[in-house]
Amino acid sequence: MKDFQNLPFGRHFETKAVKIHDVLTEPDVRDLLGMKEEEFEAFRKETGLPFIRISEEKRLYFGQDVVELLSKRRVVPGRAV
Repeated sequence: MKDFQNLPFGRHFETKAVKIHDVLTEPDVRDLLGMKEEEFEAFRKETGLPFIRISEEKRLYFGQDVVELLSKRRVVPGRAV
């Protein structure tokens, strides 16, 4: 499994008007979630996880989108869902 201390969190790319923080590759996100490629594809479609299409086979993800999706699915025991 990948060492997540070395993920590009905090790194950013800057243009005149836009800063893109925490850009992750699809393998980074799959590793983070512990999913195989087929599982992740179904999860991505089911949840509507936003992505940036680089090519037909390559996608990038904003870390913030992943965090927001996980936050929506968060379960706190003892609290009404």
